Amino acid sequence: MPIRLATVADAQEIAIVHVKAWQKSYAGIVPDHVLDNLSIESRTKRWEEILVNPETKSTTWVLEADGHILGWCSIGPNRDEGSSELSGEVWAMYVHPDAQRKGVGTALMQQAISALRNAGYEDAILWVLTNNTQGRFFYEATGWKETLATKEIEMGGTALLETRYEIYLGLIH
Repeated sequence: MPIRLATVADAQEIAIVHVKAWQKSYAGIVPDHVLDNLSIESRTKRWEEILVNPETKSTTWVLEADGHILGWCSIGPNRDEGSSELSGEVWAMYVHPDAQRKGVGTALMQQAISALRNAGYEDAILWVLTNNTQGRFFYEATGWKETLATKEIEMGGTALLETRYEIYLGLIH
């Protein structure tokens, strides 16, 4: 399964995966009105902005098969306040519902960890909705460890809790 850096030409396919994965994975977690109002068109515009902006601090990788993107992940520096410059983050990772449980997420996670390591990060974090048991199971199965850190976010007028995971990347400077 080929994984490559995303380009602006990928924006619409990334947006499709983004919206479809949210609607499946977050059903029953994120308010229905939020999921129902997700727009591939507006996500495409946002991804076009991200992918052409030279100031973007994240790198996005896509996995494609038969000319279609099946999943993507974005990595970059740890965005937590006060974090070390040697700490990276998986900013986001989504797999199209039709491609879930077929190795796409695992391949993307391996790419993310490798890219973080190659960027010189010693460790990395990610945030996951606490009630997203499938996502949490996946992260734990790929080597991530739950921390005691949580934070509350607001989505569509509803307070949701996120849990932080971390992984040691094995670099010593």
